[in-house]
Amino acid sequence: MIFVTLGTHHQPFLRALDLIAPLAEIDEVVAQLGPTPARDNHRLATFPFISFPEMRRYIEEADVVVCHAGVGTIITAIEFGHRPVVIPRLRAYNEHVDDHQFQLASRLSDRGLVLGYTPDASLSALVEDARARRDLALPASAELGRALAADIDATCRSNAWPRPPLWARPSRHFSGTRWPRVTRGSVH
Repeated sequence: MIFVTLGTHHQPFLRALDLIAPLAEIDEVVAQLGPTPARDNHRLATFPFISFPEMRRYIEEADVVVCHAGVGTIITAIEFGHRPVVIPRLRAYNEHVDDHQFQLASRLSDRGLVLGYTPDASLSALVEDARARRDLALPASAELGRALAADIDATCRSNAWPRPPLWARPSRHFSGTRWPRVTRGSVH
């Protein structure tokens, strides 16, 4: 079973829903959608919200976890021995207010803790990779917490936040949008 959680953030995450729909052809997919509306043409078992204990049970029972880049979801998946496939919400698609999920997913992917989705990757290949890596030893919770705190602190203290790659920026249909250069204390 593939467990998908899109979180509870108020902005819909339709891009992720469309990406995960084909996974239902290869495995049972159970998805917590939050405020993202379900689509009639998708063959997924979906529900909008569940309690945290229910989410933990689904994550524990899943063969693979696919999720947004929410810190709590990622840590819970890792706690149960998963290397989650992470699809970050992006500002350019009006999925979040900024690109902190992309920044977090990039850092954790660089550390080998998650499998980060990008448009040039095959989601089904990432799912199979996550399934194969399920039993790999991951850092203990305390070590993981320290590593995450250090990564978040380093990102916050850096002179400039990393800009998302070109695929994550607005398309020409957002022609008036300019990506500001953010440095400590100012926006250019």
